Amino acid sequence: MKRCRLVYRSIAEPSLLAGSALDNLVNRSQERNSVTGITGLLVLSGNRFLQVLEGPVGFVNELMAKIIADKRHSRFELLSYEQSAFPLFHDWSMTVLRLEEIPTPTRDVLVAKYDLDNGSVRVPDDSLSAHSLLLDARWICAGRVGESVRT
Repeated sequence: MKRCRLVYRSIAEPSLLAGSALDNLVNRSQERNSVTGITGLLVLSGNRFLQVLEGPVGFVNELMAKIIADKRHSRFELLSYEQSAFPLFHDWSMTVLRLEEIPTPTRDVLVAKYDLDNGSVRVPDDSLSAHSLLLDARWICAGRVGESVRT
């Protein structure tokens, strides 16, 4: 079975960031992704999403079409799409990392590396830097096992 890795960024609508709407979305995604073999990580910085999805090509393509059509975010930008024999984010059917909630020293490292955009860590618009931020986020999540990281 062919597998792929997809990375995109977008802008969240305010309603998705209010209350528990995002947590509800992540919980539903975890359930669906577990069934289809999709794994991934969603990074939230300010109102910007950066997400990686990995899994069987057909399921990832179907999910991508749903994500593009979802009105809870806008300005979808595909940053990379590639075949992937080995998933890098296999730990989670989906998890979210809110960069505003990480410890200040860790956040300062990300700011030094990626800069600021309207007071939040800048979400890169190029594939290489986006992958770098996602791997940094993966490292942060792995180091926070047992804390309040939403998995």
